[in-house]
Amino acid sequence: MPDSWEADVVLRDGHTVRMRSIRPDDAGLITRFHERQSPESIYFRFFSPRPRLSERELEHFTRVDHRDRVAFVALLDDELVGVARYERYEGTDTAEVAFFVDDRHHGRGLATVMLEYLAAAARENGITRFRATTLPNNRKMLKVFASAGYEVASQLDDGIIDLAFDLRPTDDVTAAVDRRERLAEAASVRRMLEPATVALIDAGAGGPRSTTDPGRRPVPIEDGCLVRLAERLRDGAFPGSVTLGGPAALDELPEGVDLVVVAGPAAALPEVLDRCADRAAGAVVVLSEADASQTEAILEVVRRRGLRLLGPGSLGVCNTDPAVALDALCVEARPLPGTIGVLSESGEVVSSVLDHARRVGLGISTLVSTAEPADLNVADLLSYWADDDRTRAVLLHLGSAPLPSRFVRAARAASRTRTVAALASTARVAGGRPSPEQRRDRAMLRQSGVIPVASLQELFAIGRLLADQPPPGGRGVAVVGASRAAVDLAVDACAAAGLDPVTGHVGPAPDSLAAAASEPTVRSVVVIDTTPGPLPPPDLVDAVLGFSRDHSELTVVISAVGSERPARLVDDATGVAVPLFTFPEHAGNALGRLATAREWRSTARVYGDETPSGLDVDATRALVERWRADGGPDQVLELDASRQEQLLAACGLRVADRREVRTVEQAVAAAEEIGWPVALKARRRDRRKRTALSGVALDVAGVDDLSATWARMEEALGPEGMQPVVVQRMVEQGLDVAVRIRRPDRIGTVEVGLGGPMAAFDPWELGVLPLALPDASMLVAASSVARALTDPLTRVPVVSLVHRLAALVDAVEEIHEVRADPVIVAGPVAWITDVRILIGSPRGELPVRHLG
Repeated sequence: MPDSWEADVVLRDGHTVRMRSIRPDDAGLITRFHERQSPESIYFRFFSPRPRLSERELEHFTRVDHRDRVAFVALLDDELVGVARYERYEGTDTAEVAFFVDDRHHGRGLATVMLEYLAAAARENGITRFRATTLPNNRKMLKVFASAGYEVASQLDDGIIDLAFDLRPTDDVTAAVDRRERLAEAASVRRMLEPATVALIDAGAGGPRSTTDPGRRPVPIEDGCLVRLAERLRDGAFPGSVTLGGPAALDELPEGVDLVVVAGPAAALPEVLDRCADRAAGAVVVLSEADASQTEAILEVVRRRGLRLLGPGSLGVCNTDPAVALDALCVEARPLPGTIGVLSESGEVVSSVLDHARRVGLGISTLVSTAEPADLNVADLLSYWADDDRTRAVLLHLGSAPLPSRFVRAARAASRTRTVAALASTARVAGGRPSPEQRRDRAMLRQSGVIPVASLQELFAIGRLLADQPPPGGRGVAVVGASRAAVDLAVDACAAAGLDPVTGHVGPAPDSLAAAASEPTVRSVVVIDTTPGPLPPPDLVDAVLGFSRDHSELTVVISAVGSERPARLVDDATGVAVPLFTFPEHAGNALGRLATAREWRSTARVYGDETPSGLDVDATRALVERWRADGGPDQVLELDASRQEQLLAACGLRVADRREVRTVEQAVAAAEEIGWPVALKARRRDRRKRTALSGVALDVAGVDDLSATWARMEEALGPEGMQPVVVQRMVEQGLDVAVRIRRPDRIGTVEVGLGGPMAAFDPWELGVLPLALPDASMLVAASSVARALTDPLTRVPVVSLVHRLAALVDAVEEIHEVRADPVIVAGPVAWITDVRILIGSPRGELPVRHLG
């Protein structure tokens, strides 16, 4: 484990703390922390009165080896608010664990977070079991262990409770950690989108003005947007208190103001945010623009003081729930109430988004506007929307910033219960390929069940459909209309969108709709209207709305053929509404994408995040930890052939039979043992070429052939490029495939494509970790491998190999890279014939929850 872990973590109440490894210079912090605690808390921790800590105790507590003795501290505003530690029992894989949380911060989930950090550190250091000793009346600590997801054994002896639990990350433990993180993220957003108190602060003004106390003398507010926000909140019947003023107004607010909206000079914002933290503000929305250095200064205050921030460059937020009535948007249009959550990361575009939403009658539950997010981001918002009963679907207009590492986890959770669609920026050099970040973001969207769209029109089409109709229950679609040509046109559009047109019914609306409903595989109905005029005929409107009312299990849409019509048909008496599209292609594309999302949800429920059978995570971690001890703490090691085979065997994979040799005589003996013909591979070899001069010779058939090949290879490469030499059994002829899994930084990537000589001409398909089995299948299907292996059954060995290797790298953070190239697919077997594995210090994301 690194000696200097440091990360910011969201707590149960939505605020943050900074977690880091303890340091020798923390003695002063420990002393002040200890002196603040109640005698009861000290007794619970030390089992005796201890009003002061001795110099010897401070020395012991602050000097650890980060292996057998590990401690973390939690900091808020540079003061210690919690400390957790473990100490290993010498010669065992068991450690004693203890926590001490500041009396003022009980109930925030801090001890649970510290347990997660200690458990992650212990697992990396080979500790598999924690023990804890506590008093029976220390209910808070007992609750921490009970809620962590571990199976805890306890024993009461002489008034002391001894607890013990296995640290292996079971499904229950992983699910509990994931659930706590998402609830904490949602709590951060809830203070922003469901506030009871709002403060509008102009960083460049002074003095308070309360919109709920007209008698108070007003002060000059330089920022006109804040004045308009106050008016919008008042006119929108916001039920809570609203205060408008300069920074001094914060001093008069009650502690715990939920939402502070700030505008004004960017240079003044850090001081204002400090004052927000003094009043224990829940969330801060910054309207002002800020450059990179100013944003860094703002974020430093936010992290240090435990705030959550939206912005800089936000245009505000809104929540149309009548019980909340929050309209804090710096735009002209007001949102219609509805069931669609919206995030816009593109500043001024949000005004156009709202204007269009009103024109097409799209109702919004909550809307959030920001520029490139510095703190609160799309992952936090998805965690909120995943459990928001008023939000049926989420529309994301993403900016150019890379997706946060927490996106996949948050998006998968949200996509399991509701539709999420995203329009992501595709800006790149003209004529060039997508950047690595864009390829990675596309993979993150694909693997999280999010519907990717290419335009705002497609994004709104999905939102409009889901605002009025249920998502389609399958791909079967019926097209009805009075014109055979128009119906055929729509049938073709639906088929092109991936739907399964059951039939096209031509005739009067009531009859054709009844015929469509009688088809057992129909899940959606597209009605084509070719009548002239600005409105559909009344009899058609009545028929379509009545059909939708009587068949609520079906998704019903209506489409003109290029005519501008109202965006939706509405029955005011019953509330039934049917979206109307200008072209059949728009309706078909929306239905097709929603059917794909439904299939993803179904597959995700069946497979979950299961790991492949036979993957022994504990054994692989132990192997890697032992091998890392051979080098320095920051050294990257390339595994030799023997260690490669041991590691791969621990996850149920084998390399084609091979031997490492150093002389011609040893090579001949190895070939005799393995069986002729063999492949001869030098240490320095080019996998994309297969000649002796490039270090790879195939089909070496006998002693004389081997000796001659050895001589040519050694002459070309020299002794250093030659040794050690691999003699490997020739496997039967098949397709060369390459698989590469890396942890370059914050997110691990998985690449699949053609291997061997063809790798030079093949752009590999990219995925991200974690990679579930359906993700691995889709990744291989999207790659050039699928063009060679057209039958899905012939791809099974490749998918299994990709899934296992991805699970291995995902489970063991010290594995930096695995490259299997070539893997020869022959019939039902995928033979690994060459592999490169690098290990070192954990790279990229910490294996614990934290803010990126």
